[in-house]
Amino acid sequence: MGRSTLMVARLRTHFNRLSMVLPVRLGAGVAGVILVITGALAAIGYVAGPPIVRRIYHGEPLGPLGEIRIVSGRNQVPLEVYFDWLYLALNWIVGVGIAWALAALVSGFLLQRREEGRGLPERETTVAIVLVAAVGLVALATVVLQRFPNSADEYAYLFQAETLAQGRLWNEPTPLPEHFWFIHIAQQDGKWLSRFPPGWPAMLAVFVWAGIPTWLLNPLLGLGTLVVVVLLFRELNMRHATPIAVAAMASSPFFLFNGASYFCHMSCLACIVVAAWLAARYRKNALLWEAAGVGLALGVAFTIRYFTAVLVGIPLLVYLAAGHPRRILRTSLAVTAGAALPLALMLAYQALITDSPWLLVTQWIDPTEGLGFIKGHTPARAVEAMFLHLGRLVIWASPALLVLLVSIACSRKCQPWVWMACATFVTCLLGYTLYYNLGGNQYGPRFYFEGWALATLGVVVWAFREPAPAAQRLPRFVVIFGLLAGAFVFPMLAYREHRVVAERMDLQRRVEQAGLNKAVVIVSDGTGVIRAMPPYDLTRNGTSLDDEVLYVLDLGADTPKQLHARFPDRDIYRYRRQHDQVNGKLEWVP
Repeated sequence: MGRSTLMVARLRTHFNRLSMVLPVRLGAGVAGVILVITGALAAIGYVAGPPIVRRIYHGEPLGPLGEIRIVSGRNQVPLEVYFDWLYLALNWIVGVGIAWALAALVSGFLLQRREEGRGLPERETTVAIVLVAAVGLVALATVVLQRFPNSADEYAYLFQAETLAQGRLWNEPTPLPEHFWFIHIAQQDGKWLSRFPPGWPAMLAVFVWAGIPTWLLNPLLGLGTLVVVVLLFRELNMRHATPIAVAAMASSPFFLFNGASYFCHMSCLACIVVAAWLAARYRKNALLWEAAGVGLALGVAFTIRYFTAVLVGIPLLVYLAAGHPRRILRTSLAVTAGAALPLALMLAYQALITDSPWLLVTQWIDPTEGLGFIKGHTPARAVEAMFLHLGRLVIWASPALLVLLVSIACSRKCQPWVWMACATFVTCLLGYTLYYNLGGNQYGPRFYFEGWALATLGVVVWAFREPAPAAQRLPRFVVIFGLLAGAFVFPMLAYREHRVVAERMDLQRRVEQAGLNKAVVIVSDGTGVIRAMPPYDLTRNGTSLDDEVLYVLDLGADTPKQLHARFPDRDIYRYRRQHDQVNGKLEWVP
């Protein structure tokens, strides 16, 4: 047989393997072709399309066109908001189209290597992925997000962390509380503090106290989470799928952006993944310290995010107890003992602030805060919010998870750990329909973050179990498509969020450029055009009023007079910005 004939035979063999991987028989191949073609056309429009198309692709303001308002229920939504979603959708199509085509090649390559008995080197591949994730997290935090607390939640965590690092649970109120008001930070009963749970601020406080940059904590927790994922997959006898599991997490913009921010979700996820790992160990070894470790991890998660810890903890504890049904009392006592310390600290924190260990600080500050159909929240809005979050999940994480969750639900045989992991996503999905708030500024549907991560690991375990039947080729293809889709959508999201952060930091830039010293800035207008930041999210003054520049709200014509009387040694300035302009200006107020 000649060399050319042998090459043709190898290509034909590879094509036959590839045809078994591509889901042509199910009709999904047609969808893939459409995605690729649509992505190619969209890419052409991105480069050479009409101005309006290029504006949408680049996420640029639409000018007067963007001010057209569309009635949606009781609200009038600017057309700019719908084009913001269109920007995400069109760029997502480009990334997903490329990922679909590439996933077929990668799946064929992996299938060929497995049939030849040459799998990927597990340890080297995993280490390489973790190192790339480390670089990605640091680059995101420093270059894209610029170490800026890009939401009121993030700043409130840092505010409370600074408070705790100084050995206090609260600060003395400001002299003009209505001018220094900041969302999520209250001045009540002689106490100035954040309304959020203490777990995440306490972790940040350690870094503040030690003089370590706080922006490093979440990337470190993200890397630690990936390491625990490696340990978990070894415990589940899934070493061969460890690189895929780590890549499925580390390639997702959902994971990377939250791991580069100041949000609390990565710390909560780290606790939950530790709990899942120890639960898998307990099912095998039945050692009491492992069950106690599950309780400790879930207890710490509860001090970070109350509701999420409960939603994720329910299926996890059911999985733990089901492993040894005759030892359920012993298991329960061990879990309770492990959770006792963090829960006791939590109750003490609440008692010192609210005078009741059972009253959450957030409800002490706002008695109307809670779950259920309150504050105008209705079942219809709950369903609408759920689909909105799922839409965000498709963009920030890829649609692969949702497809595979349906497949697992229809599957007759499934490992208990897989059922548990997927159930955590379902509990988060259903549980948060009872919460009226959509989450504000976020990198993906953050209320689902912890459930999404465990469910992602669950579908990897299910798709890559051994021995692999022929029917597993399609799920494996979908998993690989999902992680590649995240990787290809990532640049679009990074470019977008970098612009959002840069716009929102305009007030800070104006103050630095003006070289203000011993000044008070009246924040009359917010910052940002793509995604605006309101004035009450810009009054960031630390835990005291000793900073060189203070920021206050504009409460009317008497504001300058009140500030001159209270701060006679400081100059007064006003920050103004046209709503359609990125750059604002500072004006001296006599």
